[in-house]
Amino acid sequence: MTNEKKNVPELRFPEFSGEWEERKLGDVAKITMGQSPESKYYTEDESETILVQGNADLKKGRVFPRIYTKQVTKMVTKGDILLTVRAPVGKLAIAQMNVCIGRGVCSINSGLFTYYFLEKFYIDGKWFMFSQGSTFESVSGKDIKKLKILLPNNVEKKHIVDFFSKLDRQIELEELKLEKLEEQKKGYMQKIFSQQLRFKDENGNDFPKWGRMSLDDLGRSYTGLSGKTKKDFGYGESYFITYRNVFKNTIASSDLVEKVNINEFENQNKVEYKDILITTSSETPHEAGMSSIWLYSAKNMYLNSFCFGFRVTTKNIEPIYLARILRSSQLRKRITIIAQGSTRFNVSKNELLKLKVHLPILEEQRRIVDFLDNIDKMIENQSKKIDLLKERKKGFLQKMFV
Repeated sequence: MTNEKKNVPELRFPEFSGEWEERKLGDVAKITMGQSPESKYYTEDESETILVQGNADLKKGRVFPRIYTKQVTKMVTKGDILLTVRAPVGKLAIAQMNVCIGRGVCSINSGLFTYYFLEKFYIDGKWFMFSQGSTFESVSGKDIKKLKILLPNNVEKKHIVDFFSKLDRQIELEELKLEKLEEQKKGYMQKIFSQQLRFKDENGNDFPKWGRMSLDDLGRSYTGLSGKTKKDFGYGESYFITYRNVFKNTIASSDLVEKVNINEFENQNKVEYKDILITTSSETPHEAGMSSIWLYSAKNMYLNSFCFGFRVTTKNIEPIYLARILRSSQLRKRITIIAQGSTRFNVSKNELLKLKVHLPILEEQRRIVDFLDNIDKMIENQSKKIDLLKERKKGFLQKMFV
């Protein structure tokens, strides 16, 4: 229900009334700023202490170990709240075990009510008020201790914590379902493209043996945007497909495109329906040469300059099948081998086009595409379900805390 009193949440359990008490976080919780061990003590030995240094170590409200340390500087006990204090500020997790925290993190020895309050604080974008530095965002321990927190009595506090804990558990269960679907997809792709799992024709008969052809024999390639400068981007009547779009999605998203100005007499390559798009470089060899496919009809669509396009010209090839197999573990291993570099890894277009791919007949290609499309739809629906639950939680956080 709505209440216009000061320091009272907009939405509240009906059995409670009265204003919440305003306190400083440092007065109701023990706050410990992290201190990084010397790097010479870092180790991959999992018997040593987990080191938490920042956002990369915190996912879905939990600690995900990456580095271990033989030198313990600031120790955090199981159940403490972990808060990132350097860019990005405000990411949260609960320590599931005793860990060492580096200078990118602080610990807050308090209950789950504080955790949910800080989650709302982050959602509302309030950390920027405390953030220091123009190029590197950070907050100090002094500012965290001065942070004002409004507290109900312990009974109401427990009701709120129980409510959000159940909501978190529901989200967690749905995320587990999503992970299982994604693992199932990986398993099916592995079996399909290694030919352990085969489809049958309409009469229940086996399809013919698969052939092999190089990509070069299946179509032609073209380059992305060339000769453009910073001033050409952000306006105009044309669009380009971003690097991130190609890297992230097997089927490119129509949302991840940006404006670019193309002059009337420029010689640029347009992206057409069912063109395959391939990245040429990445920070690791395992992420180089990622492929995507464009499944939209657009008159003025181009490709970013860090990718190249491939257009199938052979009638007995379904381009979506080709995009799928290029993302398979078998092809990814071979693409990784040809990635070269030290700080950034590049894939030679000519070398990539020499790769031979296994090709069933067109009918079986389409059976494979339909099968994987159905799994993708299930994954997409499950992702939407999780997003809706998270939005619901966000709404409750904004209304049930002051």
